[in-house]
Amino acid sequence: MTASAHRLELESLLARFGARRWRLPVLVQGSHEQCLRWCVDCLPVRDVLWVSRSTPSGGWQLPPGKANHELGREADCVVVDLFDGLNVDTLAAVAGMVRAGGCLVLLGPPLEEWGDFPDPEYDRIRVEPFAADAVRRHFLTRLARRLAMDARVARVIC
Repeated sequence: MTASAHRLELESLLARFGARRWRLPVLVQGSHEQCLRWCVDCLPVRDVLWVSRSTPSGGWQLPPGKANHELGREADCVVVDLFDGLNVDTLAAVAGMVRAGGCLVLLGPPLEEWGDFPDPEYDRIRVEPFAADAVRRHFLTRLARRLAMDARVARVIC
């Protein structure tokens, strides 16, 4: 599907969800570069918050783990870059920042790779003397399974 077709489909979904004041969850899967390109090409030009270290120029950016610095603000779209690590507290905080009718976009590798994904967040939560690769990936595996089964999640494969 072309970028313009993806953009039209996303705009259509946002219009339907916006009429009900629902928030649209969007999962974009692929390489980091592919996911970022999809966002640049397809996200409607509106108020977008990026929770990422790789924000397109001019974007409103929060580094991962700093969502509590912006509590109380809202955005039409929040992009969470899971390639920077999945911090569950950050995800919960920024999900609450999405305006009614907006979207929460998760960028990540293909779902079948989440169980083996070397999440940078694991380095933060590991306990000495263990290394980050010793942290079990049960949460990511379960989350991937839940996202795959949920019909309310718009999925994009780049």
